Amino acid sequence: MPRVPTVRKADLDRVLQALRADGQTIGRVEIEPGGKVTILLGKPEATLTPLERGRLEREKYRAAQRRQSKPTDEELDEELEAWSRSKSPG
Repeated sequence: MPRVPTVRKADLDRVLQALRADGQTIGRVEIEPGGKVTILLGKPEATLTPLERGRLEREKYRAAQRRQSKPTDEELDEELEAWSRSKSPG
């Protein structure tokens, strides 16, 4: 039975350090169960598959929605002051 190749952290660190020294930007590293290592160069978002890109965009959209739906303390204070002024006689 053939031995499954293993990827050692020291070997991977050495390769990544050499790439960085050469001025390359590492997008992501994929290690498959069989020991195959794939290093994708470029910005991390540029190396995404269409499915991963869609998931990232959806998460960004949901995060923006959560931020919009929760007013800040300052906004609440201003709204309370405006409401108080409208209710006070004068």
